[in-house]
Amino acid sequence: MVCGMKHILTVSALLCVSPLLAAASLRFAKPTATRDGPSLIASRFAENHRSPRADVAIETSSSIFIFPVVGSLAGGNNTYYRSETTLINNRFSSQRVEMFYFAQGIANCTRPSRLVTLAANSWTAYDDILQQVFDETGIGSLIVQAVDSNGTYDPNGDIDGTSRIWTPSPFSGGSLSQTFGAASFDQSNGVMPLSAYGLRDGGGFHTNMGVLNYANQPRTFTAVINGINGQNSFDFNVDSCSFEQFRIPDGNYDIFQLQVTAHDGLGQWYGYGSSVDEVTANNWSSVLR
Repeated sequence: MVCGMKHILTVSALLCVSPLLAAASLRFAKPTATRDGPSLIASRFAENHRSPRADVAIETSSSIFIFPVVGSLAGGNNTYYRSETTLINNRFSSQRVEMFYFAQGIANCTRPSRLVTLAANSWTAYDDILQQVFDETGIGSLIVQAVDSNGTYDPNGDIDGTSRIWTPSPFSGGSLSQTFGAASFDQSNGVMPLSAYGLRDGGGFHTNMGVLNYANQPRTFTAVINGINGQNSFDFNVDSCSFEQFRIPDGNYDIFQLQVTAHDGLGQWYGYGSSVDEVTANNWSSVLR
């Protein structure tokens, strides 16, 4: 049996875990560290009587969420970007977790999922989740959901997560990173146009945008740039169960609003913009809401 998006969209299909199809060859040594954290009871969260979820992420569901972008790939200037990712189980029992990877530029509807088990009331950190869990390089989005002992969606799951994509800095001995907290999974997201604010392009800045289409059909979108110094619009396509990230058309827009509309009004998509300072490589992101 091949695992596809039906596990998420119907939440009743049985889980299966099969070898990945045509996994990309690895050009870089795989990281070795998958580190389990201490019990949440023994952590400062418990000492301060706070919920870990409140400190880790905003907008997250208790049983299913999205990481908008994860990667393990070479960049320019001898950089290498990877996603250091933490998964949290807030329950007092162990939790099976199923992950669906949506690689850029291809239809992933029949891509097998991957399954991990999180210890009770604890967390696990992955140095490079894409290589360690999927044995792949590249870039894409990740949907994470709790499943029960039968492999079906577990609405009683209480999971959370955070992820940062980072690289050693080409300018110093330090690192450059951008954090993406867990985002809520909502199939009606994107029925109406969504906007991101506070992005910047021109004058030494440029902006990339990313869109995850987790519907089982290819989609066409229209993006509108509404900047202080200029406007623009363009269409783009995203394949079935797929992800695309690309640089928006260059322009001296200054600070701008990015609005994206799906032509079909189906929902089932998620997006963001990410602006980059071309001198320092400092970057920031804004979610399409």
